[in-house]
Amino acid sequence: MYSLKQEIFKLAKKNNAKIAIGLLEASNSIKDSLKRASSFADITIIGKKIKGFKYIPANKDNIEEKEVKLILSKKIDGLIRGQADTYKFEDLLSKKAGYSREQVLVSGLFEDQFKRMFFTTSGSHSDGWTIKSKILMVDELIKKMNGLKIKPKIAFLTWVRPGSVGRNFFLDQSWEQAEYLVKYYNKKGYKVKNYNIEIETALNDGANLICFATGASGNMFSRTLAFLVKNPFYIYFHTGIRENIIENNRTVQDYFNMVLGASAFAKPSKQKYEKK
Repeated sequence: MYSLKQEIFKLAKKNNAKIAIGLLEASNSIKDSLKRASSFADITIIGKKIKGFKYIPANKDNIEEKEVKLILSKKIDGLIRGQADTYKFEDLLSKKAGYSREQVLVSGLFEDQFKRMFFTTSGSHSDGWTIKSKILMVDELIKKMNGLKIKPKIAFLTWVRPGSVGRNFFLDQSWEQAEYLVKYYNKKGYKVKNYNIEIETALNDGANLICFATGASGNMFSRTLAFLVKNPFYIYFHTGIRENIIENNRTVQDYFNMVLGASAFAKPSKQKYEKK
């Protein structure tokens, strides 16, 4: 899987895509990361003027509107939300683009300390609580992986070990949903298994698509990897929509990976996305 990281660098360099990023403030760390990323993308800043980059003025009251307008205009190949508000941006995107709010999902691509790379379902605690929603997430990630010529090996994670099933109704829901989804994707011909709480076993077995059976733990998992792994390589990205949009924590001080991902993913997808 380590070759995937090299492929992302290669694609980003080849595409040299037009990428916009929303920034209201920029530390020296952020500026340095953008300079490093500028050899992989043609960068435009929405918000604060930064020397050496194209600039579209915006403030905290209109940055989400400026971002959505620009990505829908198709004048750029990709967008990084940056420091705009998550929910205001996603609500406005849904309204302007004609998507149902449930379609606008966020997934992730991570590299761990052993140089293993894997995709994950939503990093938001509010997404993926139903089987229908989880299938949408997983199917969209499979499309992304197919586009990168990666054969999915799917691992579902739950809140409980097998021996703990039956002790708590709420936690049991994650087990029941995982078991259902394992059978569902097994019938579709994928390698898939319920690994309960054992992410380490799943990764040792070569799983490259980590799926949280229900939504709750995704955000904490994503933040833990981002802050505890030394020199982490990770990309958050939207799935379920036509536009190439990269997500991030608003406190992030290094946008290199995000720019790299936006440029690498900029090639138009052949998949069809339905507006609902």
